[in-house]
Amino acid sequence: MRYRDEVRGLAFLESALPGAGFETLWNCSQRNDGFTFVPFPLMGESDSAGDTTADLLKGRESVYLHHLWDSFTGDKEAAPFAAWSPYVAAMSRPGIAVSSSSYYRAAYRTAEQVQKLIGQRLEVSVLAIAGEKGIGHNHEALVRAFAADLRGNIILPGAGHFLAEERPAEVVAGLKTFLSHGAAST
Repeated sequence: MRYRDEVRGLAFLESALPGAGFETLWNCSQRNDGFTFVPFPLMGESDSAGDTTADLLKGRESVYLHHLWDSFTGDKEAAPFAAWSPYVAAMSRPGIAVSSSSYYRAAYRTAEQVQKLIGQRLEVSVLAIAGEKGIGHNHEALVRAFAADLRGNIILPGAGHFLAEERPAEVVAGLKTFLSHGAAST
């Protein structure tokens, strides 16, 4: 949104921007099993020399990622947890727990920035793809909050949050079509 002149198109997959609707999903006033993990990455730096989230995850990355997989995967047969071993290995590397938590830690500050920027919605072509069991039909409104030219809104049946793992062929097909037609025409 800050570099509008440099972007020809945007594919927005199973996501929401803080300040443009994400806060409607991140609502802790009522039970939401999918967001039970949110307080965990917010822990941040501790008074001691470490990062609370990273310290608690060290050696338990598989437990944490299994919780995310179990909570957000719509089609566990298409994306079995056994296939997540590269993610577990990556999360085990130094600094990854902190960096992967940064999105959530910055959400409040980012929300204020996005709210200022969405007064003028993006004019570039945008493709939205969501999982039926993920953000699903809420995704379109979340994208329209910041995008004036929504070229497509694909809801992948049976899929949850992890679209590339659960429906790789459908994601690639949607992206290929958009990039060859939708994004190129702007």
